Amino acid sequence: MGTYVEGGNNDILPSEGNSAHVIHSDFRDLAGGNSSNTEGKEDASLLESVRCSKKFDLVTGTPPYFRVDFATDSSASNASSSSSPSATPHHGAIVKSATIVQGGMPTSVQSAPARCEFRGGVEAYCNTASAMLSSSHGARFVVCENWLNNQRVYDGAKEAKLDIVTVLPVKGKENKNSPLFGVYVLRKANVESGENPSKKTEVLPPLAVRNQHGDWTTEYTGVMADMAIPS
Repeated sequence: MGTYVEGGNNDILPSEGNSAHVIHSDFRDLAGGNSSNTEGKEDASLLESVRCSKKFDLVTGTPPYFRVDFATDSSASNASSSSSPSATPHHGAIVKSATIVQGGMPTSVQSAPARCEFRGGVEAYCNTASAMLSSSHGARFVVCENWLNNQRVYDGAKEAKLDIVTVLPVKGKENKNSPLFGVYVLRKANVESGENPSKKTEVLPPLAVRNQHGDWTTEYTGVMADMAIPS
């Protein structure tokens, strides 16, 4: 099974055995056909190779969680006071200003795009995943997103022609009123032959990490056991 792991700065490619190639680039280049953001000829060559294959059965992603509003040469002002998602500039756009709406400015150049939506949020991840995901029956895009952006996942999936199959809300503690984040499993829209395209998304009961006493819950201990993480 081909696997592509989508990241803020580094795109990890399948290789022989347990090793992996890492492309130092902007993940949006996979969908946009641009290679100008790669750091070298080898990166550009690998990027083109992956872009041409488009046969990945699994794509995963963890989008940044702080929204950024941009003002470009084609917009009168940023939308920092708006509740709508940030509009990520197209490649080549001249950015006049970038305002971090949530959180503070990271001090590391490498970590900034991983924490803040300088290269787009979950919508950009959905768009790139849709471009790279195969149309096979079991091909899936799995993404983790801040629960405050739950509706953005649905909107981004619809725009990218993806169906959300399953949602697992995750709470930090059992007595919390709302989830902290969600894990979403998506697929190409209507890929299953003869399946009702209006089938509803299955939203699973929330998974709590800790109980009211601060101990791991039985369910979360099971997750760690499945991942071979000592509890």
